[in-house]
Amino acid sequence: MPRAVGERVSQSGIYKVIHQDHRQPHEATLRKGEVFPACRICRTGVTFEFLRTLAEFQPDHIGYDPDFVDVVVKKTRPA
Repeated sequence: MPRAVGERVSQSGIYKVIHQDHRQPHEATLRKGEVFPACRICRTGVTFEFLRTLAEFQPDHIGYDPDFVDVVVKKTRPA
């Protein structure tokens, strides 16, 4: 079941990130309790599908992806 921007991540793991038009799907790590972030290019035109739990090898966290870094850093930076 695809998840939308703004929903809470209910399970830590590897997610398939599907953008509206500007980029091919890719994988990213998201952790339980985080919020699925908006893309800086397609904004809310991105969805997330859970693929698998975390293992020894995992893609970079979504916050390191240039399309999401601005939103993720702002949400995790201490006030």
